[in-house]
Amino acid sequence: MSCPKEHLALFQGTYGAASAAVFVLAPPQEICLFSEGALALLGLADDALPRTLDDFAAVDSLEEPHSLALHARRELQTSSTKDWNGVLRGTPPRHLRATFLPLPPIDGSPYHLCHLHTEGPQIGALANTRRKLERAMEELPSAVLLFDTDGRVIHLNRRAKVLVGRDTWDVLGQEDHPFMPRDPDGKALPRDQWPLFKALQTRKTYKNLEVMLDFGDAHRVLSIDIVPVRDGDEISFFLVTGRDITQRTERDRRKDDFLSIASHELRSPLTPLTGLLQIARKRLEEGGQVELPLLERAESQVLRLRRLIESLLDLSRIETGKLAVDPEPTEMTDLLHQIMDPWLRGPQSDRIHLTTPSTALFANVDPHRVEQVVTNLVDNALKHGPDSGAIKVVLSTEDDQARISVCDDGDGLDQDVIDRIYSNSLFTTRQSRSPSGLGLGLFITRQIVESHGGELLIDSTANCRTRISATFPTIAAP
Repeated sequence: MSCPKEHLALFQGTYGAASAAVFVLAPPQEICLFSEGALALLGLADDALPRTLDDFAAVDSLEEPHSLALHARRELQTSSTKDWNGVLRGTPPRHLRATFLPLPPIDGSPYHLCHLHTEGPQIGALANTRRKLERAMEELPSAVLLFDTDGRVIHLNRRAKVLVGRDTWDVLGQEDHPFMPRDPDGKALPRDQWPLFKALQTRKTYKNLEVMLDFGDAHRVLSIDIVPVRDGDEISFFLVTGRDITQRTERDRRKDDFLSIASHELRSPLTPLTGLLQIARKRLEEGGQVELPLLERAESQVLRLRRLIESLLDLSRIETGKLAVDPEPTEMTDLLHQIMDPWLRGPQSDRIHLTTPSTALFANVDPHRVEQVVTNLVDNALKHGPDSGAIKVVLSTEDDQARISVCDDGDGLDQDVIDRIYSNSLFTTRQSRSPSGLGLGLFITRQIVESHGGELLIDSTANCRTRISATFPTIAAP
């Protein structure tokens, strides 16, 4: 409302010449009149008088980070008599205390009188202490958020602004959040279960609450503590501290996924191996003999188990960036023949065909790792190809690259498996399928090949012939 002339005249006669620093306030926050004492204290000129409390741009808060206008709005609405402490900028800055007092209504119109007065050294010490605390909070590695019992945000430090994705935050529950709160498993939380709202409603302390902030294209997982800070029996405000545990949560999830893969993959050779050993034991107990083919089958499962263990160890090394490669000048034709010799003399020899060039071909490789690559490629072809289908292993050279290709007549690889093989981590996202389709061996193969400066090439689609090639840069004969 605006102050009628007759009301203004009354105030002018009562307070205008007062040496006390006072001003009259009309709802909602219109300033009707400054006393001479207020003009002198604030250093205001008649042509630059603030017309509302929001115009007090030169006044900083002291005890609480609410502006004078926000404090007045709250105090006048609740008929509170709590003082406001502030600082008037200048050299030197002056410390002010503001007290709002209700005046008798005039013609039914409510007015308030604000009394401003300077304070002594205690206020200066309080201001310095507050500034030190604010600087300390800004330097904390944890996010810090303060909000009052009405849900108004009092303060958030630099780290908190980064974590919540906003520079300002006035009131809890604003609809313009850049994030959606979720539980650690990604389920959306109803508003009354949001940690800050929960603490506001229950007035309780909460420790180590985990909440996910979903920003759409990214997310953060926070661990937060919420403590109500009391002044006597009354809660003054809530202190919230938060830590970003996204990476730790991701590591825990990767560990769980790794153990899931390991338990599944290791069970595959252990089950038939256990069965074969039980058959052998029963025959021996009955006085019979154990045939060589049965032992060969058992040995095959042991070798498969060993390769799986090596793959799982390599997967762990890849995830931690510790995969070791020890290259040396190597003649690739002889190496490939050595690697393929057990296959060409084994039970699958009629299906496997090896083709190599007639001339020597050198590359700087780790022979053990190349053996691992070829073994994974042949294993993959045997696994996905038909029981009687041919498997072709070819060594060739093209554009200064030694190329080892393995081709089968199987059903091909699903696109999601291929995408996972080429991802930065086998655990980029939570898997919705069984671990057997993860492409563990080929993921490791790609990492080994790329660590040699080569490339893993997959030419495969579902229900089509599959060709997988590993390339290695060639070198001159030593």
